[in-house]
Amino acid sequence: RRDHGRATADAAVRDVALVCGVVPLAWRDFESALTLGFGDYEDAVHAVAAHKAQAEYLVTRNLRDFRASPVRAILPADV
Repeated sequence: RRDHGRATADAAVRDVALVCGVVPLAWRDFESALTLGFGDYEDAVHAVAAHKAQAEYLVTRNLRDFRASPVRAILPADV
C-alpha cells in the first residue's frame, strides 16, 4: 500500500486470497503465536498460519521480524 496505493494493494490481497486460499485459525493458534517470542503479535500469527498450512516459505519484505518463525522467511524477489 505504501508503494502503490490502497486500491492496488486491496486488489493484490484479493488476488492472493483467490490463488492461495485462507488458512482457518483456531483459538489455540492465536495462543501459539504468543509463545513464539515475536516483537509483533500480528507477525507471529502470520508465522503460525504459515506453519499450519505447511508452507515452505513465508514471503515478507522484512526478514528481520521473522527470525523466530517456524517457516523460513524469504523476500518477494526470491519467489
